[in-house]
Amino acid sequence: MSDPIDHQIIRIIQMEPASHLPTLPAPGVIWWKAQLLERRRKQQKALLPVRLVQKTSIVAICAAVVAVLYVAVRTGAIKPTLLGFAGILFLSMYLPSMWIHWRMSSRSNNRC
Repeated sequence: MSDPIDHQIIRIIQMEPASHLPTLPAPGVIWWKAQLLERRRKQQKALLPVRLVQKTSIVAICAAVVAVLYVAVRTGAIKPTLLGFAGILFLSMYLPSMWIHWRMSSRSNNRC
């Protein structure tokens, strides 16, 4: 035998208006969004090597500049005061521009 409470719950559910029930989007919309997400995932995966090379090149350029300046100071070609000026110039101009370029390229790559 069924419980009278079960019948009361069923009656309450049947009396609820249909507007309170959650609605799902059309199957075509769900499929379309799934296709867009899959496409975006594939694009992000394809761009991983490019982003790795961008970041590696920034580190390599910074290391090369430091190495060249170090050798120049050690050989006496550049005086330490000039090195400080060159370092300030490098840090104040090149690094922010590379950071802006990297941020702009990552934003444009995130758009589909």
